[in-house]
Amino acid sequence: MNLLKAPKLTPGDLIGLVAPSLPVFDYDQEPKEQATKVIEELGFRLLEGKTTKLKHRWSAGTPDQIAADINGMFANPDVKAIIGHTGGFSSMGVIDKLDYELIGANPKPFIGLSDITVYQWAMFAKTGLVGFQGNDFTYGFGQQWANEPAENQPILKDFYSRLLTQAEPLGTLPFGDEIEVWREGSAEGMLIGGNLKRFMLLAGTDYFPALDLFDGAILFWEDIGETYYDVTIYFEKLRSMGILDRIGGLVTCRPVWMNTYFDHVEHPTLQEMIMELVAEYDFPVLNNFKLGHHTSSLVLPIGCRAKISSTGPEVAVLESAVC
Repeated sequence: MNLLKAPKLTPGDLIGLVAPSLPVFDYDQEPKEQATKVIEELGFRLLEGKTTKLKHRWSAGTPDQIAADINGMFANPDVKAIIGHTGGFSSMGVIDKLDYELIGANPKPFIGLSDITVYQWAMFAKTGLVGFQGNDFTYGFGQQWANEPAENQPILKDFYSRLLTQAEPLGTLPFGDEIEVWREGSAEGMLIGGNLKRFMLLAGTDYFPALDLFDGAILFWEDIGETYYDVTIYFEKLRSMGILDRIGGLVTCRPVWMNTYFDHVEHPTLQEMIMELVAEYDFPVLNNFKLGHHTSSLVLPIGCRAKISSTGPEVAVLESAVC
């Protein structure tokens, strides 16, 4: 696969806001306004897509309406990047309706997490487009950014500015002191990951990357509201698919609301569960990288080369995410 990178942004550029999953509810208005201010402080302008005003059951429009909004943002020459409002439950009904020829001809960063993982993996599998797995708009750049300690906000601002406007390797990512080492070692390979239950939905479809792309890769994951036994099932499926045999390293980010469900059985800790699932392998395992639903996230660019190490510990992106 040839990796496809979007052109870097410059101050004053226009970023498109779409609602590719959940609609914008009334209670989203305050964090949405906070996020708008953050994007403006980063030096960019905002264009709201049609889906930010639509509601269809649990989605921001029908699959056709969502696809048209996303396709329209890629087709608009004035829009230089796209951010998803938040996650939800709509992506699997939309990805068949995206225009991948259009997307491949007009590469742009598509930023977000959770259900947006499906869009990023589909675009990566179909076009090679680097996926920007990180903050969604309303909560990552809005509510969670506002909740960050004051000393973290300039670090995040500098990170996103460099990520989007500089065609240079990001190098060692900040907040390494918060990372936990679950198994020592180091690895260098392509980043691939996102929301675990969402990317596992794609297994067996044309939107799941070719298995050889996992050779030596650094697999990262996060999730929200998932049961321990379902996480176990997903990892067993990764093993059955041969993916755990191929990867060079594993990063658990910040899964939240993990559900034990059964009160009358003994449950492991998350660390015990994951380390049992990967006990037969020798790749390094890190935990608590700053990416997830309840933090203002860094970005791990899907498709880019990275290094992880238990020394430090460290997560470093070895190439630029834009060109």
